Amino acid sequence: MTKAFLPRFALSLAITGHRRIPADQADRVGRQLDEVLTSARAGAEAVSAQGRRWGFFPRPPLLRLASCLSEGSDRMAAFQALAAGCKLQAILPFPVRSPVHGLDLPPAEQAASRRELAALCRTAESVLELVPAPPPGWQELCADFSPVGQDSLSESFRQRAYLEAGCVMLEHSDILIAVWNGKPQPAEGSTYDMLCRALRRRMPVCLIDSSRDCPVRIVQSPDQLLCPAGQDAPPLDEVVVRRWGLESGNTAEQLRQTDSVLGSLTGRPVPRLARLWNSFQKFVTRSGVSRLDPGPYREETRPDFLVFDNAANHCAAMHRSSFLGLALMSILAVLSAALASVWPGGETHHLALSVLGVAEAFLLAGAIGNVLQARRRGWQKQLTLFRLAAEVLRLNSFAASLGIPCSCGFSKQSLYGDEQGEAWLPYVLRNSLRERGFSSVDMSDTAQISALREDIAAYLIHSQYCYHRRNSVSCRIMAETIEKISGLVFFISLLVVGIRFFCNVFLDTAILDPALSFLGTIGPVLATSSQAVAQYAELKRLSIRSAHLAKELNCYLKQIREARSGSELRTITASVLELMNKDVYDWKEQYNMPDISLS
Repeated sequence: MTKAFLPRFALSLAITGHRRIPADQADRVGRQLDEVLTSARAGAEAVSAQGRRWGFFPRPPLLRLASCLSEGSDRMAAFQALAAGCKLQAILPFPVRSPVHGLDLPPAEQAASRRELAALCRTAESVLELVPAPPPGWQELCADFSPVGQDSLSESFRQRAYLEAGCVMLEHSDILIAVWNGKPQPAEGSTYDMLCRALRRRMPVCLIDSSRDCPVRIVQSPDQLLCPAGQDAPPLDEVVVRRWGLESGNTAEQLRQTDSVLGSLTGRPVPRLARLWNSFQKFVTRSGVSRLDPGPYREETRPDFLVFDNAANHCAAMHRSSFLGLALMSILAVLSAALASVWPGGETHHLALSVLGVAEAFLLAGAIGNVLQARRRGWQKQLTLFRLAAEVLRLNSFAASLGIPCSCGFSKQSLYGDEQGEAWLPYVLRNSLRERGFSSVDMSDTAQISALREDIAAYLIHSQYCYHRRNSVSCRIMAETIEKISGLVFFISLLVVGIRFFCNVFLDTAILDPALSFLGTIGPVLATSSQAVAQYAELKRLSIRSAHLAKELNCYLKQIREARSGSELRTITASVLELMNKDVYDWKEQYNMPDISLS
């Protein structure tokens, strides 16, 4: 099949550095920046070549540079990245037209600096213009950016703005380039602070000394930061290959196996039992769900999302069919036992009992084999992984389309698990998120803020609220229905055992040995009941989870409707995405619990 979830390898670089570089060091810093970009591209090309040997990455690699476009190092790296064919993503701490840009420069240089910034933003692939939360009284003091207003823009306020933009930049990057003079700086948002934050995220950092002539250093842990410059370290292209190459572990084999599984699911029809279950569920829940608002719907059409979404739906159908197959076979076995109990006497009595006994044993063996086959194929685990991938991609797609720089917990390794058999999942998700990037948004534009607010309220919060509300009601009704059906089957089974016992003891009609009679009837019932208990527990869990999420999302919906500033909108949206991300993680953890039906 076409590897739609890995069309090309994407690598994102970030730049941080001092605004003032000594004049005698500027040319050397520029050459080393070009060296780093060339080495990063060589590493990306090597990873792509490895992927093509495995059938992945048919398109050339994609390199991006994320930058706050401050004067000095940031802009020098931006110009060189554009010249090298990289895409530029601008993450500005203030709107591009804001007079705050260039305030640190002499008055004669400020206008030229702002024109240079505007030119870079016009060539950038996307521009995210943030609006930091201002200090109290900020609007009154600097409404016209008078000298008094400019003085009120304290250094701490600007540091906070650059810190926020820098953290967003790190969220969307894999490697940090730091032009640093080697002197630790305690201020938040400084070059030293950014590279320390990157190292805590386990990001490789390319250190370029801005004060003296020395080679580029690759630092991958905080302990190496203040070590002597002569320490041996692999070049950047080797770091890229070691970290993201497909021949440095079992990731490539897992990706190939995953692609094989996805290929085997493509074009396979949904089992009839699953379609029967869906029809039955719609029939049972029609009265409780039909009166609820279905909510707005926005279809996700990205190939990587569709691949995992379709695979998750198919695995869910197969997992559901295994439950239904077990239930139907067990019920038929119980009916066979019931026929054996009430079969009339005569010449064909013993022959009928033998046939029904064989049918009962065959059906019971088929029911157990059905469960073992489903366990061997791993429908539930595949459903969990594919649904996890689809949901994280969907959330990030929505966030990126709105320009909300929230990676939905991408840096939390616990979201994807540390199991050796799941290494392919964070690899695919990282590459998809880096390839996607984010959209251009001006958080200071009132019209854009209004449009974003309506989109977030309608397609992120209200749609999810309606889904979880309907899902809560549907799961509750289905759980009650399964409880009733399971109780009915168990009652019939006990009735069959009672009839057999009565015939054997009081009527002296030896249908079967009482012990075999009991086991032959209760065995299928226990198998059916265990699956029913598992389905009931799952549905109750989903019902409670959806009811809780619907309540939380309804509260966020009110907050979004009342949001007026871009900063407030971003904060609330990030909280919503964090809530939904936590829901995805909890859902994964719940499905990793032992299956009750197999105990």
